[in-house]
Amino acid sequence: MESSYMATLGLRKRLFFLIGILIAIIAIVALYIPGMDTIWLYHEETRRALVAREMAQNGTWLTPTINQQAYWAKPPLFNWTIILTSSFTGGEINELSARLPSLLFTFAGIISLFLFTRRYLSLRVQVWLMLMVLFTPELARKATSAELDTVFMVLVNLSLFTWFYYWQKQQSKTAWVVSMTCLGLAYLCKREAALLCYFLTIFGFLTYCRLWPKVNKTVLLSTLLIPIIFAALWWLPMLVKFGLQSSVELNQAEMAARQNKGSTIEYLLGVIKYPFEVWLALLPASLLLPVLLAKSLRMRLKENYGDLYLFCLVGIVLNLLPVMLIGDSNVRYFMPMFILALLLSAMIIDLWINDQLKAGNWLARYQKNLGKSIPMVFYSLLIVACAVVMVMAPVSWQSNIGLLVILSISVYLAVRQWQLPKADKAIEQGKSFLQFSIILVLLVRLFDLSYSLPYRDKSLHEYRDIEGSLQQIKAIKEKVVVNSPTATDIRTTSVYGDHNLSHGIYFYDEERLVTPVDCKTFTTKQAAIWLFLLENGESLELGNGDVLLAQFPYTKKHRLHLVNTKDPEQYCR
Repeated sequence: MESSYMATLGLRKRLFFLIGILIAIIAIVALYIPGMDTIWLYHEETRRALVAREMAQNGTWLTPTINQQAYWAKPPLFNWTIILTSSFTGGEINELSARLPSLLFTFAGIISLFLFTRRYLSLRVQVWLMLMVLFTPELARKATSAELDTVFMVLVNLSLFTWFYYWQKQQSKTAWVVSMTCLGLAYLCKREAALLCYFLTIFGFLTYCRLWPKVNKTVLLSTLLIPIIFAALWWLPMLVKFGLQSSVELNQAEMAARQNKGSTIEYLLGVIKYPFEVWLALLPASLLLPVLLAKSLRMRLKENYGDLYLFCLVGIVLNLLPVMLIGDSNVRYFMPMFILALLLSAMIIDLWINDQLKAGNWLARYQKNLGKSIPMVFYSLLIVACAVVMVMAPVSWQSNIGLLVILSISVYLAVRQWQLPKADKAIEQGKSFLQFSIILVLLVRLFDLSYSLPYRDKSLHEYRDIEGSLQQIKAIKEKVVVNSPTATDIRTTSVYGDHNLSHGIYFYDEERLVTPVDCKTFTTKQAAIWLFLLENGESLELGNGDVLLAQFPYTKKHRLHLVNTKDPEQYCR
């Protein structure tokens, strides 16, 4: 009788656990999917989708092109993933299929991270870590975009954690083979950046911990062939098809673009502020990182987590330095290390809620603030943000309803936080921060869904109306007669644009109204319509005999121009 009762109780617990997982999955999907298939692709997203579409149409799987020009900037792996996910959309490469790879890799990444951290963290902290990876604002936005940063981040971390896992199990050969394979895939996503993240972290860890004598140099050198083979799968076909000169020209252009163009003071300010920008991008989990200044805490982390703590710390520090020194770097360049930073934060909160965080005077005060005052500050900031955008920059009444709900919840939480008595025990403070950080990232995600995404959608339609622009181009093309008023000439009138023109125009140009060419080498015996961008306020100087057919706004800063000309090179930008 008792055994039957225990079996029923066990079955009930498993059922509740499965229901909880199902509810969590539905909630996560509901917080991720909106906008992925409706908001136009923009900025780098259109470039990725356009390359993938040409790859699928032309069968150029190893030699990607964009507007039929060699595309050396990024290897083809991310474009392959877009083509694969297009099977969910009937083979069509659109907004959803272009953004799905980031979402799917995010889910694959958190599953891998959950399995990896089982032996290090309690279940409660594991769940917290997964939620931080899913809903930290910077990561959530990248996970719902058609950009390669999330896919690259997951592949880099797979290479790092597989190496660490097998190294700890003293399976040196497996560690190098598996991790180098993941490194090869990461290289096919973002080139040399993958090598930098991998070797700085692992070689730095081996050097700091003085573990080089344990490394089998023969195995290491032989497995270095794996990423080289992956790189050759892309480089060799590209060199054979397009030649070395096109690659050299691209690298020179990239180096010129990345050179710091400001003064020395501006460069130094960019270097100094970069760590703070990274810290802000990792909020609220990064609020825990300042406690690393306490030597006693670092010793406790080393005692409890050993090599994993050192591995994360070394990886973060060594990868931060070169990105900082670039000057005026984008936060996304450091994204592969976000997981290590969040894992380090998870170790700190794990010690905290298990009452193993022995604090000094300043650290004790900081802990109390994390559990009491700091949550009130963030709730207040969210209240102000909701109120300001509702009044100063409203999008729609539906958006305002969402903001009003978020504002009401934030007010309730702020009042509740104010009324709570100060927690004297560290474990209570830790649990309070744990709860606050989860609530905050969920509220910020709701803010994005209620306001940021609708605002972006509205802005794209108002200031970057690609469909409207293409309709105007089509109307002008049908009306313009070049050299002769005959109907034949009207039908054969062509509109050309430089292949580097905004890629959104070419991606959404389903009727192929605009033919992409290289404006510096393009020649035509007949006059043609040339499409190009100018910044607002920049004067347009027409060549002899050229005719301005139309100009209309394309973004807040640029205008599109249509010119009838035989010499398009003079309008190259």
